[in-house]
Amino acid sequence: VREEVLTPGGGDDTARIQAAVDRLAGAGGTVRLAEGVFRLEGTIQLRAGVRLSGAGPARTRILLAPDRELRQAITIAGDHVAI
Repeated sequence: VREEVLTPGGGDDTARIQAAVDRLAGAGGTVRLAEGVFRLEGTIQLRAGVRLSGAGPARTRILLAPDRELRQAITIAGDHVAI
């Protein structure tokens, strides 16, 4: 099983997370968000066969831009996608 582990970047993490999702698209795998706060100012599009996972409910947090809702920040494109 392929896996990419990301740590918080200190700024907008949208592009880094999307790049990891794109690398795993097709073959499938897990993008694992390490402990910390990930900031999303854009939209993550999860692709077929990709799972987005964290270190646990109190350990990995996703902070959205003030004008964003979760349904705008993470969208699903394809089958066999998990959050």
